[in-house]
Amino acid sequence: MATDDPRCPYCVEGDEFKLLELAGSLFYCERCGHRSRPADPSYVCDCPNCERMHLSSSGSEKRGR
Repeated sequence: MATDDPRCPYCVEGDEFKLLELAGSLFYCERCGHRSRPADPSYVCDCPNCERMHLSSSGSEKRGR
């Protein structure tokens, strides 16, 4: 298996992060809904986990001011 296979940064399967499934030009995690488009670096996932990460990082920036 290639090391650059798209994987979910949130879900683990065995000893590795879970492989993402391909649907057209989009890769997705069937467990948590995370999505990725490696061919489009400007793509931003809006799954619940990424939303929490985005809100968490936005909140910490505001507290630091």
